[in-house]
Amino acid sequence: MYTLPRVVGVQRAKELMLSAREVAAEEALRLGLVMEIVPADSLLARAGELARSFVGASPLATSLIKREVGMSLASDLSTLLAQEANDQAMCFETPYQAEAVRRFLDKQPAMFQWPSADMTKG
Repeated sequence: MYTLPRVVGVQRAKELMLSAREVAAEEALRLGLVMEIVPADSLLARAGELARSFVGASPLATSLIKREVGMSLASDLSTLLAQEANDQAMCFETPYQAEAVRRFLDKQPAMFQWPSADMTKG
């Protein structure tokens, strides 16, 4: 009742809930219910790749993004913009940010890049 209308829209959510029909993997991908389709025998390996891709990410930025996006549909634009500015200020003061700037100026690889190098190999 809460998540589905926000993912697929109210009309499609009603249709899916009232019909109780099964949704094939390809349709689930098209509707935005899943990020990607992975063969069952590759599922655990793919989950590991995704998890490893966040190893270099800023823990603070990651947690703030998750929190703000989770609250975004219940907030107005002004509140979200103010919170985003506050979050950016918090992140700007972290050792992670200082290291990211140092790496950029020294032309070193970024600590976090999507997709991760592991994901682009396979």
